Amino acid sequence: MQQYLKLSDAAKLTPLEVSPCTVWRWCVKGFYIKAAKKTLRLEHVVIGRRLLTTQEWIDRFIAEMTAARVAIREKKPGKFERLMELYEAEATLRRAGI
Repeated sequence: MQQYLKLSDAAKLTPLEVSPCTVWRWCVKGFYIKAAKKTLRLEHVVIGRRLLTTQEWIDRFIAEMTAARVAIREKKPGKFERLMELYEAEATLRRAGI
């Protein structure tokens, strides 16, 4: 059986100890990753008026959030890489006489 946590307790178990309001927002509204155009939501259950989550769901949410952000960074070239691509394209055009 899973050990359900109140959001105030769940907030204390996150790596950086966020506010319980932040954990509520992750459950209800989610965390939007603009570059991925994706909203991640923390899994939870509602019992009465209370939202409850588990340590497993928190860990999974943080892992998904991290993976989504890392994937975006890997796709997006840095300034140096972009400048090198432009330089190579200009050199190719010069060689072709364009």
